[in-house]
Amino acid sequence: MSSPSRDSHEKIVITGAANGIGKATAIACVEAGYYVIAADKDRLGLQALQARLPTHRLETHLADFSQPQVYQSFIGDLYDRHRHNALEALVNNAGIYHGKSVYDYSDEEVEEIWAVNLKSLVYLSKDFARRESGATHLRSIVNVTSVAGEVGSMDALYGATKAGVIGLTKANAWNFAPGSG
Repeated sequence: MSSPSRDSHEKIVITGAANGIGKATAIACVEAGYYVIAADKDRLGLQALQARLPTHRLETHLADFSQPQVYQSFIGDLYDRHRHNALEALVNNAGIYHGKSVYDYSDEEVEEIWAVNLKSLVYLSKDFARRESGATHLRSIVNVTSVAGEVGSMDALYGATKAGVIGLTKANAWNFAPGSG
């Protein structure tokens, strides 16, 4: 029996898939029969995921979502360069937690946490929704956040970005839900 092609399975994109919640989500989705497109900047973590999961159910992409050229083109590249015809779900899981006072952040770290924890989600979500707007069945965007977005955090930037993710998730529902356009 031949291996099914990557286009014969429902596809789920997971960012931050090399470790933690993202890795557990990728494993659970593959075990449930989905084809997972796993993206992360952790090359070794992605290689470990590849070693654990069947190659006909997993595709990995080395992607640093702190870089605008990455988060602004990632979804489009999946369709155009990697020839995916349809994606069923996007799990925005990539995130950074520095665990330090706002006084201790460098300007580069401020930009990085805003990009990874919030800006990339905006671009990935809108690009996914735009590409899948004509789908005949429902698509899903799942944004992983933290209780720090509701109650705050000693790491003010982390808490602020996670509060932003909660707001973005609500806005996505308004903007992308069937019949909202």
